[in-house]
Amino acid sequence: MGRPVLYLTGSGELGGGGDPSSLATIAATVILGEVAKRVASYGADIKIPHRAPIVMAICQEMVRESYLAAGRPDAYKEDANFFITRDQFAYTAAVDGMMLREKPAANFFMGYYYAESLLLAETGAATGAIQIAGTDAEHQLPFFRYLYCFLVLEVLRWFTSLRCPPQPMDSAEDPPGLAGGGYPIRESPGQSLFAAHRGFSQLTTPFIDF
Repeated sequence: MGRPVLYLTGSGELGGGGDPSSLATIAATVILGEVAKRVASYGADIKIPHRAPIVMAICQEMVRESYLAAGRPDAYKEDANFFITRDQFAYTAAVDGMMLREKPAANFFMGYYYAESLLLAETGAATGAIQIAGTDAEHQLPFFRYLYCFLVLEVLRWFTSLRCPPQPMDSAEDPPGLAGGGYPIRESPGQSLFAAHRGFSQLTTPFIDF
């Protein structure tokens, strides 16, 4: 396609102290590893802008290991991960500008989000990108859902609760105020996408293999 993949890990900073975004941010870094592996196998580029230095350092190692696992260590670019700013809306404006200039083929919104979710998803939808969002910040779900994002909410729910969800990955258990049944993602007929005996790395692989 000649266009990059844009991957965001949300607003979490892994600062500890009961930060509600920490587990979702960890989940976002784990999923990044699988996405980066797929990007490497296709010979595409991935861009991961950051607003937290600790998260950036973790993501650098995740992406490097993914390229090595894919057999493409030569294709790894050190500047795939880069820091922008800690400020919420300055970061959002910078990422929106990147979307408009480079028009990524796909946007991944993983992790914990606040008010910036509306601006990011709306700009991404305007560029025509494929958009996939996963967050346990339920107050931001309406903005992702109604701005053409495939939701993978159950992945984050499973990770943050450390248990396997009882429902397939179709965003069927929406919080109050959300209408509709969600978006089924690569579920085989008569078989739940999640099985209790499968590991997390196995769980993430099916929905990113598109």
